[in-house]
Amino acid sequence: MSSAVRRNGLRALVRGLFAEALNGHDVDALGRYCAVDYCWHGSGRDVEGLPAFKVALTEFFDAFPDVHAKIDDLVEGSDRIAVRYTESGTQRGKFMGIAPAGAAAEWQGIAIYRAADGLLVEEWSVTDTHSLLRQLSHPPRADEKS
Repeated sequence: MSSAVRRNGLRALVRGLFAEALNGHDVDALGRYCAVDYCWHGSGRDVEGLPAFKVALTEFFDAFPDVHAKIDDLVEGSDRIAVRYTESGTQRGKFMGIAPAGAAAEWQGIAIYRAADGLLVEEWSVTDTHSLLRQLSHPPRADEKS
């Protein structure tokens, strides 16, 4: 397989994951993009296996039912692709111990995905949790927004 085809395959996997599973809020779509033994590393914990990842993502969607993820940048390697993204949403459910107050938030992150046999098998994710939690705990007043 040529490197161009491999890159387009990785790009298609990640774009599909973002469009269908994340922005479509469809955890069942994960099976089209992620292996059954998918492992997510982030926020100081690991989520191992696709069923556990579906549960974690469902909980995230419960907290942010209108969450939207925008791909800002893609950088690929041989079997990995890095994604710089921006997410936004309104907290309507409990998240990281914070009761919902209806606060809108926007935060950035970077994820590195590893693929094997045509599917994503592993993800390392770093999110600007400080900014997100600040927005949820102390939403800016209208006169503070730029």
